Amino acid sequence: MAIIGWRLADFGRWMVGVILLVGLVKWWATLRKDETLQRLFYLLAFLSLFLLPSMVLHTGLSGHRYLLPIILVLLMIAVRWIFLTQNVRFQYITISLLGLSLLTGHCWIYPKGIAQGWDASLAHWPYFELRSQMNQYMDQNRIDISEVGCSFPNLAEKKYLDLSPSTVKHANKDLLHNSYFLYSNLYNDVSTEDFQMLENDFNVIHSLDDKGIYLILYQRKR
Repeated sequence: MAIIGWRLADFGRWMVGVILLVGLVKWWATLRKDETLQRLFYLLAFLSLFLLPSMVLHTGLSGHRYLLPIILVLLMIAVRWIFLTQNVRFQYITISLLGLSLLTGHCWIYPKGIAQGWDASLAHWPYFELRSQMNQYMDQNRIDISEVGCSFPNLAEKKYLDLSPSTVKHANKDLLHNSYFLYSNLYNDVSTEDFQMLENDFNVIHSLDDKGIYLILYQRKR
């Protein structure tokens, strides 16, 4: 439940929670008389009843995308009660703060070791150019991509990732046997133990970074 709360507040959506909390505490008498808000609260309760239990009970269902229906309804409730208030200045200020919070939320990048919902954030955009540059480096230095271990989502054949005729692909992550390993902070399935092995058994031979996104190419120590 704590993780679900984190997902709901992630990427700047904490402001939606603040707005809802203030609205419920200060304007509850007004809000409960609005039929549109009543229907939205019923919809929220219905979605929560059907979505949240499975997310709590099953591993792998706590991603942001599974919460999109609930997130959308919460946002609709927040915006609805903002415009029910009669203070135009308050409306402009609150909507501006909400928009700014949601916009800057796409700049949130967590420290190494904390899994992040990259498919729910625009922060991942620099990755594609960095990956292209890293592929060029490996080609120029005759590093066979099939010898370079990697993690999801960079494990498919190039014809799927780059829409090219090439069928080459990275090796699966196996730090006991990989000659090389390519890591990016977009790869959530690299554990603390994996980082320790990379530091002890590998050397960094090339790295790229842009706007908080980075790729590091490791080579096994000889």
